[in-house]
Formats: sequence, C-alpha cells, structure tokens
Amino acid sequence: MLKILLKYKIAQIISMQESFFYYANLPKDIKLSNDLITLNYEKYSPFRNPEIITYKNSQQLYIWFTQLSLDSLLLIPEAFLLYKSLQKEGDGIYIFDTSPMKVFILKDTKLLASFVTDEMDAISLNILKNEYQIEKDTIFSKEEWEKRYLYMVNNIRIKDLYQFLKISLSYQDLYQLFIEKLTYPFIALLVFSMGISYFQSYLMQKKIDVLLEKYHTLKEHNSDIKKAIHKHNAEIRKYKAFEEQELNTPEPYKILYDFSKVIKKDDKAILKSFEFTNDTLQITLETKDGAIKYLKRLNAMPYFKNVVIQNSYKNKKTGAKSIRYSIELEGLNDAKH
Repeated sequence: MLKILLKYKIAQIISMQESFFYYANLPKDIKLSNDLITLNYEKYSPFRNPEIITYKNSQQLYIWFTQLSLDSLLLIPEAFLLYKSLQKEGDGIYIFDTSPMKVFILKDTKLLASFVTDEMDAISLNILKNEYQIEKDTIFSKEEWEKRYLYMVNNIRIKDLYQFLKISLSYQDLYQLFIEKLTYPFIALLVFSMGISYFQSYLMQKKIDVLLEKYHTLKEHNSDIKKAIHKHNAEIRKYKAFEEQELNTPEPYKILYDFSKVIKKDDKAILKSFEFTNDTLQITLETKDGAIKYLKRLNAMPYFKNVVIQNSYKNKKTGAKSIRYSIELEGLNDAKH
C-alpha cells in the first residue's frame, strides 16, 4: 500500500537526518488537535516554525520535527518504520552501522529516543545505558537496515498509515488528492482498459473474418460437390432408364419355366428350338394340334407381344406340324408369375 502511495507522491518518507525526534508520555489517553500539539511541544524543536509529524498510541505521543517543505498528504518518518520492525526485539539500544549511524532506544516496546551520529564509542554507549536503564545493545549491519526498511515499506499496516493521514488530511486536501494525484492515474488506467478492450475486439473481429472466409470457401466447395452429386445422380438415373429400356436382357430360364403355361402335360407338342435375337424370341413347336391354339397361349404371356407365326410345315412321316413363332419381348424382369 505504502509503495503505491510513494510512487504517486501521495506519501513521503522523512529521513532521520532531516528530522528531530521527541517522545512525550501523556498523563492520560486524550485526543490532541494539531494546534494543541504545536502549542505544547513546538518549544522542543531545534527548528524554527517546523513541520510537525505525530503518532499517538494510547498515552504515548511520538513527535518528529522537520524543516522540509512538504506537499504530500502522508508524512512517514523513516525512524517510525524501523521502530516498528524492532518492537519484537525487546528492550535495548539498537545501532545500525550506516553512514551516519542510526540509533534506536526501546523500552517496554516504546520508542524513547532515535537519532543519527557519526560514531558511537563505548563511553557514549554506557551513558545511554545508564540514562535509560538498559543493559542490552545490538549492532546491525547496513544490509540489515535496508532489509528491515524495505520490509516495512511493503508491510506497514494501514492502521498506522491512517494515524499519519488523520493529522494532515482536510476536505481541501482530499479534493486536491483526487484532482492532482488520482485523476491522471485513473485516466491512464481508463485509456489502458479501453486499449485492451479495443485490441481484444480487433483480434475477435480478425478471427470472425477468417472464419467467415473459411465458411464461404467451404460453402462454395460444398455447392460444387452438391452440383457434382446431382449431375452424377442424373447420369445414374439416365443410365438406369437406358438400361431398363434398352439393355433389359431377357432371362432364358424364366421363359423356359413359363413355357409350362404354353405347353401343358396333356398337349401333344414338343419345343424343338429356342433362339434369342436382340429382343426377339423365336421358337419352333412340333405338334399335331392347330397353330392357333398355341398362338393364343403365347399372346397371353405378360411379357410377350407381337406374337406371329413365321412359317409351318408338316412332317409327312409323323403327320406332326413344325410351327415357327416370332415373339417380341418386353418387361420381362417386372413380369409376375
């Protein structure tokens, strides 16, 4: 949270070198206005007309004075961030080996003092221990300072930030915050969102165009296939019609079988010859009966037409006649018994 506020200059961190810390223990947990804090504690500042930054926790009041000209709405002392990271360490004097060295004195989880110094010798350290009645002292490296500082920037509680915001925030400040600090990021976010939406729409339209092109191509291809199928089916129908009309080959065995209707058991007749010529059947019967008798029976066959007697002659030895019939065939495959 603080990292974002720092990025947009809504918050500002005040370094220890540019501030002076003062701790006050209040007689009771009371609410103090900015004016009242200035009236009672400005005299402890080493600066003239200082900017005052405060943090209150029950009866403890932490004050930082600075001469910086500050426009940000959140003013966070650097010392406060490190104090919050040291609370779990317990009572002690904590020295960070930076340049300059940064010193913190904690007792009963309270920050009693914080300052910077160019050096910390044994004599100065003993003076601090006697003054604050503290035995423990710890020296941290510069890397440990940076580690704790970055951790607190990323993890400081909103409740603590609200403490600092509450002191400096007014309706006018809130208006300025929205107009000057939030408007441009909001517009940038809006433009970015619109750009993303437009790009997504563009990609979607491109996909639609590609699919439509494929659809029309397949549709045309399908139309060609349908035309080819229709043409093929028409040719098949035409061929079948030609086959039925022109290539309907009679079945000789069926004709022979059906001759039981023409020459019956009691008849004195013999089938002497049986010949196909195209769609014409020519048969020769040898019989002592009349030729008309069998002519009528042949004409009664459903697939015989134009049955005619071509010739006849009589065998003088047997007295039987040989009668030759010429028959045209039609619809033999569809004939019913």
